[in-house]
Amino acid sequence: MQKTLIAAAVGTLLTASGNTFASSTDDRLAALEKRLAYLEQRVKSQDAVITEKNEQLAKLGSGEAGGWFQSVEIGGVVEVEAAHTDDGTSDSTDIVVPTVELGVAAQINDWVSAEVVALYEDDGTHSGQFDIDTAMISIADPNNIWFANAGQYVVPFGVYETQMISDPITLDLGETGDVAAEFGIAQDGMSASIYTFNGNQPATDGANWGIAAGYEGEASGAEFAINFGYINDLTQSDAIVDDNNGLTNEAGAFVISAAVSMGNVTVIGEYLTATEVITGYGEEPSAFNIEAGLGFEMGGMPATAALGYQGTDDAAATAGGLPEERILAALSVEIMDGTSVAVEYAVEEDYAGVETDTVTGLVAVEF
Repeated sequence: MQKTLIAAAVGTLLTASGNTFASSTDDRLAALEKRLAYLEQRVKSQDAVITEKNEQLAKLGSGEAGGWFQSVEIGGVVEVEAAHTDDGTSDSTDIVVPTVELGVAAQINDWVSAEVVALYEDDGTHSGQFDIDTAMISIADPNNIWFANAGQYVVPFGVYETQMISDPITLDLGETGDVAAEFGIAQDGMSASIYTFNGNQPATDGANWGIAAGYEGEASGAEFAINFGYINDLTQSDAIVDDNNGLTNEAGAFVISAAVSMGNVTVIGEYLTATEVITGYGEEPSAFNIEAGLGFEMGGMPATAALGYQGTDDAAATAGGLPEERILAALSVEIMDGTSVAVEYAVEEDYAGVETDTVTGLVAVEF
């Protein structure tokens, strides 16, 4: 009887323990399944995030992403120049940093872009400083032919293209940088615009404006470009403003520029002339530039050899006095990506008949 009671008690205990163990196991399994479900959901969420980030990186690499910073370009130029000049009575040698340029351009959206360029220039006086050369907003309908520009920039009067180290005389006479607003059209290589700008001659404070037109195309295996411009007041050009802020009359000016490239040969021509006498100088100045260049390889490196002939008429006093004649020869070689060296020999004669020889060497790095 006692054994039976003991056996019954043990059986009851084992049954209770078994039920408790079974219940505990079920709870653990349920908790484990819940934990696995949670982890599985976390993995799915993380996979979705990873997929989204990969798509964004792919768009960033292809330029398709929408952030403005993904369409920004940064570039610049640093030049170091050494020159030896001899005018027959004295000579001099100097080393300068003639140009440092740093630019940022951004395509904000399909319609709007912006550009900022900081420019340092030294004309040999070692007194150059950084200025904002360009701060321009451009708006253009991607599905239409019109465009508009506004801000600080060089107005489209003259092209001033060159294959030399030194700037062409046409640029010395006509380049005009100012705060301006421009409206134009461009399609199939043709362009035309009209613009207005502030002007920097205090004595000639009327409305300042200009027009520009151009065409680029190909014919018989040659690429060519021709541009025409008119400005209502040449005395607003940078060189004349820097030389004389007391001019009292406006003097309109025309400029025509052309360039033709066939194979390795490039020919450039530009002519600029005032349409009336500038009373402060008593002159009606004009200037021209003609260049021919040949591209070739030198030791496997791209090189260009060029000859140029430049001159002015009635410009002995204009813009501080321009040379009457200049003959140039230049050789430039791209010794590695973004790095080039050049040498130029120039002979110029002023209106008094004084001849000056200048040899210039240049190292330029673009990035």
